Amino acid sequence: MSEQTPPDPIAPLIVSAEAVASKDPYDVILSNIEVVNELAALLGPDELPAAALISYYTDFYQAQMANGGFSQFAFNSEASPLVLECVAAGLEQMGAAQHAAVFSRARAELDAMSTEDIEDFLESDLFGENPVRDRLDAAAVGFAEAEDDLVIRNAAYLMSQPDVVVLPEEEIQGLIRDLLAELPDLAEREAALEDMPQPDFVYIAIGLCERAGLTLDRITAGSPGEGGEIDWFFLTDKGLHRYETVGDEAVLYPGEGDEEILRARIADLLPVG
Repeated sequence: MSEQTPPDPIAPLIVSAEAVASKDPYDVILSNIEVVNELAALLGPDELPAAALISYYTDFYQAQMANGGFSQFAFNSEASPLVLECVAAGLEQMGAAQHAAVFSRARAELDAMSTEDIEDFLESDLFGENPVRDRLDAAAVGFAEAEDDLVIRNAAYLMSQPDVVVLPEEEIQGLIRDLLAELPDLAEREAALEDMPQPDFVYIAIGLCERAGLTLDRITAGSPGEGGEIDWFFLTDKGLHRYETVGDEAVLYPGEGDEEILRARIADLLPVG
């Protein structure tokens, strides 16, 4: 039996002209992230450009590693084979040899675990006593010392793609609408999206952003707070923010700093029912 040819992606790799013109290379990465987030709500991974996903998950890996190590990356990605393959491909194709070596060692430790052990780890308390966490993090020693600049390499990787589409931000939204409008089952996909439940921390972040006049882009990481609870960090249209839970309330802060922006009852931020 011959192998099936994977379908062509529905959407091209898209970055904004404003990001390309920016002096900050991360703006190119962030532009891709924003487009992937919008498209991924209704498209599957095989319907998205491979390079877009590779850049997306390589950036996710870098953020998770910097915040909480390989164990946090494995935990928050649920040890997804798709994510692992994208990161491996990204580090190799971006020429980040030192980071690729660290990732390879840590992934080998993860791959050596049984399916049952991985499931137990994903259901465990990441921030309590956790020998699996410690073993995974020990295997990833060397990440902080790696000299490959992943931001520069990731941005260059995106711009080196022969089929990258560069458009003004105002035109990107129109292109996305046109691409999605061509889906023959668009109505069914939208209905399924509306019925899909989200974790409580997502609803809390969305609710806090709405009350603060912010637009949520993506949740980047969870980090243990002083009382053992998890502080959630997320990107918005006005930069990085975080929230922590205090009793029955969620408190919103800027990403760096302790100046309270607002607080709200958690029960008021969660969907009813």
